[in-house]
Amino acid sequence: MGGIHSIDAFLPLLKTAEAKKTVKIISLSSGVGDLDLTIGSQLSVIPAYCVSKAALNMVVAKYAMRFVN
Repeated sequence: MGGIHSIDAFLPLLKTAEAKKTVKIISLSSGVGDLDLTIGSQLSVIPAYCVSKAALNMVVAKYAMRFVN
């Protein structure tokens, strides 16, 4: 949920800057958020971290669908 709240907090600023220049939101994920990589490497450590990175990747994908032309 932290990713969603952080992005939502910046949306008003991004909308006002949108007409002036290219605007971006940057998120930091890792390979453990990738399902194929995790299954292929059989990572069994830090499951909560893996789940949170996968969730962040989905949040970014959903915002991209909404805002990228």
